[in-house]
Amino acid sequence: MRLCLLLALNNRPLSYSFALNKRPLSYLRLSDEALLRQCRVDYRRDSGPGGQKRNKIESAVRLTHEPTSIVVNAAEDRSQHRNKAVALRRLKTRIAHTVRTTDSWIEEEMPGELRGLLPWVREGPVGRKSDMRPLAEQLLLDALDAHGGAVGDCARFLGGSTGQLSKLLESDDGLFAAANAVRATHGLGPLRRRTK
Repeated sequence: MRLCLLLALNNRPLSYSFALNKRPLSYLRLSDEALLRQCRVDYRRDSGPGGQKRNKIESAVRLTHEPTSIVVNAAEDRSQHRNKAVALRRLKTRIAHTVRTTDSWIEEEMPGELRGLLPWVREGPVGRKSDMRPLAEQLLLDALDAHGGAVGDCARFLGGSTGQLSKLLESDDGLFAAANAVRATHGLGPLRRRTK
């Protein structure tokens, strides 16, 4: 498994990669409970909503995913349970954007989760709020990685055009940054946003 971390330093993305010997299990295929068991969960007080209860109740949640050292926070709500759900969603998205898997699906049929993300494949769309969205984004970035970061080659493999795939990548800032991190690991320059 390669772990690509996108770090902002002076507004320039840096990408670090390293390889692990064993074949990884996609963390995003785990149930929420199993994924949470891999995390250190910290509850803390934080500024934000709460009125009179501010700084009295530890409703902010910080999740640290132990295998990848990814840390996410959520403190938008007064409810600890809702903040935990938001933090878990953010963790899944961060894993999707930073952890590359070496799944062998590239030689097989395209997974249904990925087919739902692609707008040119009219099969069960995976919307922005879908629980399958992070996994679909991870599979898309894995395909881009398998094709050396070349958007055109990846688009042809997925049955679409370069423009369609570029538009999909541009639809989400995090996905766009992750795609550029994948390209950087292959020595390619960043994608530029198209003007509207």
